[in-house]
Amino acid sequence: MTATLAFSPELIEWARRTYWDFTPSNEAGGATFWSVPDGETRYDVSAAPSGWLEVVRLGRYGERSAEFSVSEVKVAEHYFWGEFGKDVRESLSLPRLKFPRDKQDVAPGYSIKEQGELLELVDSLGNAVARSGTGVLEVMRFAQLSHFLSASLEDIKASFLSQDGSPLLALHG
Repeated sequence: MTATLAFSPELIEWARRTYWDFTPSNEAGGATFWSVPDGETRYDVSAAPSGWLEVVRLGRYGERSAEFSVSEVKVAEHYFWGEFGKDVRESLSLPRLKFPRDKQDVAPGYSIKEQGELLELVDSLGNAVARSGTGVLEVMRFAQLSHFLSASLEDIKASFLSQDGSPLLALHG
């Protein structure tokens, strides 16, 4: 892992298409995506003592929620392409999409494994690429992330911008 958290200009532009902005360096030495205009919601990404990157969500009243940890910036980027993609789609008034939700919905080559009180998203080489606590929302997050990691950025963008969610996703209901 490098000392500098460098998110791609394309991801930052994608976030700014809706109500998110980006600060490349926060108080903890990480980076922050924050909601516009007043930063009521923030995602801080910073190095954890484990050597992984921790993604923390901060709310309006300072409530802090450790969302998950990732092995490298690329994994966090793919997560945010999906998260901000949902907002881009909403801003364009496009129909809701159906997203992977369960362990059996993970992309080919990925799996979700429980390791004690940790949930891990594991790639085709057997390497954990993301970790979090166990829970229904965490399983949903990792099922979606597996699909975003296995797709090109062009396909991710195309899916959020297309009327029917293709090539990666489908319409809800």
